Order: sequence, then C-alpha cells, then structure tokens
Amino acid sequence: KATKLFETTIAEDPQFALAYAGLARANFLRFWQEGEPRYVEPAVAAATQALSLDRNLASVHVTLGRIYTETGKNDLAAQELNEALRLDPRNAEAHHGQALLFWKQGRKADAEAAMMQAIDLAPQDWRNPHEMAEFEADQGKFEEALKWNQRAVALTPDNPRALNNLGRAYIRLRNW
Repeated sequence: KATKLFETTIAEDPQFALAYAGLARANFLRFWQEGEPRYVEPAVAAATQALSLDRNLASVHVTLGRIYTETGKNDLAAQELNEALRLDPRNAEAHHGQALLFWKQGRKADAEAAMMQAIDLAPQDWRNPHEMAEFEADQGKFEEALKWNQRAVALTPDNPRALNNLGRAYIRLRNW
C-alpha cells in the first residue's frame, strides 16, 4: 500500500523529494523482508531521484547504505552511511545501518559501539536492542542476548518478533 501511495503522490508532485525517499524506503523494506531482489532497482532509482532533488536528505543516504549493505556493496554502503551521519550525526537509523555494515565486515567492536549509539539516540526503538541481542547471541553471549531481548519486549510487549526472539534466547540458555 505504501508504494502505491508514494507513487500517487509523485504523480501529483514529481518534484517532491520526500515522496521519492519514502518510495525508496518502501521498496528497500520489501526487498529486506521478502528477500526479493526485484525491489532493489526500484529502491535505488527512487533514492537517486530523491537525491537529485535534495542532496541533503540523510534518510535517503541511510536507505542506500542499507541497500548496499544487504547486497554486499560495502564500500558504497560505507560512503552512504558516512554521508548520512555527516548530514545528521544524531540519526539513529544511520548508526543502526552502520552497525549492521560493521557486523557484516566482521568489525564486531565497531558494530556494538554503533548500535549502542543508535540505542542511546532512539531509546524507544525496539529494533536496536533486538539487533544488539543478535550480535551478542552470534558471539555466544547468551545471557547478554537475553537481557537485550527482554529490553526489546519491554518496549513492545505485543510484538511477535520480539517475543519470538526472547523465546529463542531462553531456549539457548536452556531456561524452560
């Protein structure tokens, strides 16, 4: 539905950079959630159009950084995420994206520091403690992962994904 709404908005105002930014993000999220590569090109195209209208949209640089991280284009991802942080150093999404990139690069300490920055900047966003729990679990730090999962559930007690991850943490600890 979001892509259709952004497309309608763009048809009404083809100079509306934020509509292209939203369309880029919606297509990226479809790619990320569904694993369908067909959404990458429309996401990049919409982001490119948004930046042609306004180079200073940090959110678009974050979207491109996430796309490039997920498609293995780490140098481009780093450029985009660094630009987002240059434009908006307090952008929690940019720090989150940078943490994911660092993790994929094997830079675990940098990933954790970037995720802590995201947590500090957006303390009510459940996704940041969720990702921190994943980082900890990947390193075999299951007690720490449990604490982060508990924090994610405390932020969104009706979130099935957060609850599922909390259950996985208890299973890893054999805490029935």
